[in-house]
Amino acid sequence: DITTTDGTFSGDIVSTKANGVISGSASSTGSFGMVGIKTASPDALLQIGTHTGTMPGSTSVWIEGDGTKALRFSSTNNNAAYGSYLKPNYDGDPTPDVSILTFGTRFDTADTDVLTLYGSKVGIGTTTPGVALEVIGNISGSATSTGSFGSVTIIDKIVHAGDTNTHIQFGTDEVKLRTGGSSRLIARDANVELYVPLITDSNVSGSSTATGSFAIGH
Repeated sequence: DITTTDGTFSGDIVSTKANGVISGSASSTGSFGMVGIKTASPDALLQIGTHTGTMPGSTSVWIEGDGTKALRFSSTNNNAAYGSYLKPNYDGDPTPDVSILTFGTRFDTADTDVLTLYGSKVGIGTTTPGVALEVIGNISGSATSTGSFGSVTIIDKIVHAGDTNTHIQFGTDEVKLRTGGSSRLIARDANVELYVPLITDSNVSGSSTATGSFAIGH
């Protein structure tokens, strides 16, 4: 224990107790140059755990990351069974090592990893994304959603929730799926329109101005 007559002291406080505790009342105030928890030589304003290498001079808070420790935020009347968290980690298998940061939520004592930064990759529903953005689960967008991608891999299927015409377009090349009418599949580019009817033994038709060649059943 440290006791002073006027509540002030100078110098460093170093504890050799394995699980030492520093506590104060709700109105306690004070200032420190650096604070270390589980380290006797902090290099950040607040450092939790030990470190190797050079600490960046801009570091305010540093937390030792091994995938088991997290920075947690309270919610639901400060009940620790609920809230959210940031969890740092690393993967030592690749060369060089990959830094990992996971964002998650906690509900009724159960943690759920929601989004993970895995090096330069982002994973939603997975902590080990293999591409720039990997999502395990469903993705939806508004009617005005737009964007571009280098490549998209569909593991199972694309589900269109509405009951209106929908299409995939690449410049002037377009594939359209219709949920109504006799022609359900339309493929076209700037010169050719191909209509595939719902009944397989019906005729295939093109627009009045269609020119070019195509094959069916090949």
